[in-house]
Amino acid sequence: MPQVWSAAFRLRSEFAFVGRLNSEPKEREHICVRMEFSLQAARIRYGLKPELPAHTYGKLLVMTRTKLRLAIVAWMLGALSLHCSGPQGTDGHLTDGQLMGQPAPAFELRDLEGHRVSLDQLRGKIVMLDFWATWCGPCQISMPIMDKLQKEFSSDVVLLAINVMEPAETVREYVSRQNVRSKVLLDPGGNVGEEYGSDAIPMQVIIDRQGVVQHVNVGLNPRMEALLREEINRLRATNY
Repeated sequence: MPQVWSAAFRLRSEFAFVGRLNSEPKEREHICVRMEFSLQAARIRYGLKPELPAHTYGKLLVMTRTKLRLAIVAWMLGALSLHCSGPQGTDGHLTDGQLMGQPAPAFELRDLEGHRVSLDQLRGKIVMLDFWATWCGPCQISMPIMDKLQKEFSSDVVLLAINVMEPAETVREYVSRQNVRSKVLLDPGGNVGEEYGSDAIPMQVIIDRQGVVQHVNVGLNPRMEALLREEINRLRATNY
């Protein structure tokens, strides 16, 4: 079942009026005002600090409806890290911040073919864990990025896409439909996700060759791919 969406998805109702946009300049001006009110609401309601530069307003006035929609989506992605609330809390377990520099919690899970996969088997490899769920919109966007990184670093990195608390058939159908190429593991009870403190997804954890957590990323943001690639390259160069 979907959990509470992040502030970014709550904000989307603020921009529902874009679907009614026409080419009238007056309406464009109205939209600019509405966007500024939305930004102010975000700052107050969610404690966020998104900014829309003043020079952007002039560009908005001459954009087509499609381009304006894309501009707003791009702004939202740039201003906010999108994520979904995870299916469990983290009481008594490490949080993402506490994971850094610590030995990665050991686990053994089954893949979609029923084979057991353990973290211990992968000692000596750089391992990237990706906690996700089929209902999580940001996860659906980030998974192709994970597949891309796995392909790029196939000789050095093992990617394990750990599905949290969903039936095997649901996951299998999604993986087939979306042509997911990552190694998918099932965490039906959410125990591994809980051990890693994945109270929000998607969440990526990069583990070095000695089994130590070196990087944690929570949510979807525009720099996610670059940051993960940078960390992988750092470990490839220094961690033997």
